[in-house]
Amino acid sequence: MTAARAAPAVRPADDAIVVVGPCAAGKTTLVQRLVRAGVPARALAQEHSVVPTLFLRYPGAGLIYLTADWTVLRRRRPTSGGQAQYAEEMRVLQAARAAAALVVHTDSRTPDAVAALVLAWWQHHGLAAAADARV
Repeated sequence: MTAARAAPAVRPADDAIVVVGPCAAGKTTLVQRLVRAGVPARALAQEHSVVPTLFLRYPGAGLIYLTADWTVLRRRRPTSGGQAQYAEEMRVLQAARAAAALVVHTDSRTPDAVAALVLAWWQHHGLAAAADARV
């Protein structure tokens, strides 16, 4: 007998928050916390795509970009590629970062602090946030 498959942790929704950023920036952790708080969200592995505009497939989404310095990312995930891979991720993510409604530097923030910041943004602006925010 096959075990029942668990429901996906992230519900697809046209109005979901979409989280992008380099490997180990905290995308999956943030999305898990947002979903637990009742906010529809998904992580998008844009950095692994050869399509720099992949995020555009979610036109109604509140796009959030997580970032951290390469040294922090390397410490978080030592098996990640070197600076050449990081540079390629940054190239692929350039358009997403420019289009993001919110850019969050996660270097010195705990996962709970990042989630609290994003939840506060969501509650204050929702998906109507038009101005870029850089925190």
